[in-house]
Amino acid sequence: MVIYLLLFVLWLEPTFGKAVSTGIKGVSLANMAIALIILGWLLSNAFKRQNFQWNNLYKYIIGLVWVVAMSIPYKALNGEFRHVSMLHEIVAFKGWVEPFILFVLIFNLARSKLIIKRITFGLMTVVILSALVTILVVTKVALIGALQIEHGGYWPVFAEPNQYAAYLVLMFPIFISYTLLGSRLSGRIVSALSCITIMCALIASGSRGGLLSFCVSIFTLFWILKSFKGKARKGILTAGVILIVLVSISLFVLPSRLEQRTSARVAVEEGADLNKYSSGRLDIWKSSFSYFLKEPLFGLGLNGYHDIIEKLTGSPSNSHNNYLQYLADHGIIGFGVFALLILGVLRSGLKALREANDDFGIILFSGFFVGMVGFSIAIFFVVVLHLWSLVMIYSAVTLKYAQLDAEENSAPNPIHESVVSYSYGSGLKGVIGG
Repeated sequence: MVIYLLLFVLWLEPTFGKAVSTGIKGVSLANMAIALIILGWLLSNAFKRQNFQWNNLYKYIIGLVWVVAMSIPYKALNGEFRHVSMLHEIVAFKGWVEPFILFVLIFNLARSKLIIKRITFGLMTVVILSALVTILVVTKVALIGALQIEHGGYWPVFAEPNQYAAYLVLMFPIFISYTLLGSRLSGRIVSALSCITIMCALIASGSRGGLLSFCVSIFTLFWILKSFKGKARKGILTAGVILIVLVSISLFVLPSRLEQRTSARVAVEEGADLNKYSSGRLDIWKSSFSYFLKEPLFGLGLNGYHDIIEKLTGSPSNSHNNYLQYLADHGIIGFGVFALLILGVLRSGLKALREANDDFGIILFSGFFVGMVGFSIAIFFVVVLHLWSLVMIYSAVTLKYAQLDAEENSAPNPIHESVVSYSYGSGLKGVIGG
């Protein structure tokens, strides 16, 4: 129940643009929910004598936390940041490290497949809620959330279209996977309707990076479906038809002004200025890279590029690229560890998919891996600020389900072997590399 509360608050706060207060000074509802989860974990370890659960991603997380933590005193010694207080740095570090704390907590608390299914349902519910809010706003049925209006577009969730699109790209594939591979017809129908809603929200965002990364994730999904044997392999044709229907219905539902706006943003005219087409990103990327070259080993420090641009221009900004942001803020060392973390998540997701043994596992692992492929492309065009907690919770439940699945199937069982030899698993193991 506390985890459901946390998921809702993690969506609610960036949507409405402010922390949800508990009435206690300096304590938000999100902070209280995290504190309760930590307390629950400590109590479960104390009374149930449960061992700490290790995951291979911890080594990358520990390395990244160490690099970022060490950047704070390093930044304090840099004369460029005398205007930034140590309290500001500590608060910023707390916000940065929270998603990784949540990964460890959720991975250790989700000790059964049933709990993981419930958390996954919570994550999917939040996505549907986000998409519904977007549709209500863009169709002017209601004004909800912290609205940012720019060129006729409305961003009711996360207050920024590219971050929102990255979030949708991450979560969309699990709905497509369930629509194609789910065992219950009613669930597949609900999932298909959810796909239409999410597709509408993605188009409404007008994010070119989001649409590009979505296309990459769909190609990845086709590659995975090609790995299936028998009837499941026909999912390629089904997926193609579903995508055509999704786009068609979405364009029909959305106001024509949004369709025209999105088309205008995506279309590239011959001889167009690429910097202008990318909304000035090329200049921003050059600026970020120039600061990396000044401090190539350790970088400027946590939020260093943001703070120095704010000092120079009076307006806060970031690199509009998560990879360049780590290069500028934490140098080649921080960037290297961050890249290893992303690659580690992708590799773990692919391994889980290759070794999946049940229907839900295949849906979860395929949706997660495809979503993470798209997300890793999407953050090339945006610095994700509000989403990392949701990303790490999603990663934790997926990888924990893979661990539980492997533990259940570690002991050979003749009956079990006959059950798991169906076309889904055997096709994946044969083609993807098992």
